[in-house]
Amino acid sequence: MSRDNPLRGRGSFGALALTMLLVLLGALQPVSAAPPPAADFAARPLIDGVVLSPSGQRLALLAFAANGRRHLAVMELDPVGTPKVVAGFGNGDILKVWWANDERLVFEAFMDGPEVKEDGAGTFAVDHDGSDYRELISWRSANESTGTRIVSRVLTYGWFVSAMLDDGSDDILVHRDVADSLGEHSEYRLARLDTRTGLLRTARTDMPRGASRWVLDAKRAPRVTSVVRDGRHKIFARPVDGEAWAQLADFDQFEGFWPWFFDSSGQLLVESSHLAGTEALYSYDLDKRALDPEPLIAVKGFDLNAETQFDSSTRRLVGLHFRTDRPMSYWFDDKLDAIQRSIDKALPGRFNRIHCGRCESSKFFVVHSTSDRHPGEYFLLNRATSKLSSIGPARPWIDEKTQGRRSFHRVATRDGLSMPVYVTSPPGAKDDDPLPAVVVVHGGPWVRGSDLRWEEEAQFLASRGYRVIEPEFRGSTG
Repeated sequence: MSRDNPLRGRGSFGALALTMLLVLLGALQPVSAAPPPAADFAARPLIDGVVLSPSGQRLALLAFAANGRRHLAVMELDPVGTPKVVAGFGNGDILKVWWANDERLVFEAFMDGPEVKEDGAGTFAVDHDGSDYRELISWRSANESTGTRIVSRVLTYGWFVSAMLDDGSDDILVHRDVADSLGEHSEYRLARLDTRTGLLRTARTDMPRGASRWVLDAKRAPRVTSVVRDGRHKIFARPVDGEAWAQLADFDQFEGFWPWFFDSSGQLLVESSHLAGTEALYSYDLDKRALDPEPLIAVKGFDLNAETQFDSSTRRLVGLHFRTDRPMSYWFDDKLDAIQRSIDKALPGRFNRIHCGRCESSKFFVVHSTSDRHPGEYFLLNRATSKLSSIGPARPWIDEKTQGRRSFHRVATRDGLSMPVYVTSPPGAKDDDPLPAVVVVHGGPWVRGSDLRWEEEAQFLASRGYRVIEPEFRGSTG
């Protein structure tokens, strides 16, 4: 990623905008006769992820340009407009995007390769129209000296994006990974970063030493934190703004619960092991300093590992997104639960994920809809009219009728436990058909392997007549 010309390759942006426009107009490529060519499975998606702005008025899209790089485009939703590319690189990919507010985006980009070179990755900010571009963090050891007293405000390696605030400012929360004299992780330090000026302000100076994980309250201030030091795992909380931190719990290093979310009502939610041996979500009583005996939410046979869905303005927890054998959502808000049910009815047989910012008040939602045979497409939901309209498919050249069915199983193992297994069968094959098989073993091992959504490698092999077996071997997360 060139420091001299960080946005090298702008000439290809027009091609991307045209590509996205074709998607919006529904111009699908013709599907060839079975089996589909290998290139259909290897080709990168036209849309590779979306992020809705806090108000729901704009949509950020990650999409591949003509140069094969993942760029960032923004699309107006009221009324629906043509996506406009606002950032991209000729020698790297944009991998993650956030909205700091309705006007300003923050994104991370990385160059290719097994290791990140000096200045080979960074965090940037840009307005929704492509203006006021600024580098916030660069993966370099130190800033170069200019021979003057002017000090660069670009943060160096060790600083990372922590959270968006949606508090009316252009600020975001960042944290610094601080190492001890042996180079081992010591603690995280939290700060507010102005994405327009680069001004950095320490969020709190009285954080317990060794803080490595925290949750924010409705005022976007650290309220609960975890400290792991000297073989111990301790939990600290700050009762109200201005009061000192108090220790809530003390465990062995790999035991206890982990603070997870602090909602606007003052309820603390934590992750802890369930009696069934999986991770679940519990409510923790700060006054009694006690964990509720029954989990708030637990999923049989799976760790919850939930992603919070909260209203970015009110900080009220409205729902959870998580994975079992498929992506699922659970809504605490009755209105949002009703919307989910109506979407599932309109798109039956699909896994439908709702994206929202200020979920309780936003006019527009975006729905990502997938299945075992469909690689995914995006819809816009107008909350006022309940109208669902297409934004575009991720891989329009894939015809789901030509794809194999995926199924989930638990297979008994010789140690008396069971192993989750996903099976993809060739199109039209019956369960008892004798077929050649391929076992696909995922990497890690500390990662989740698969779920029932469409998967390009499995579908490619299935299209060639193989039954594909994907085990979640011992040690897989989830």
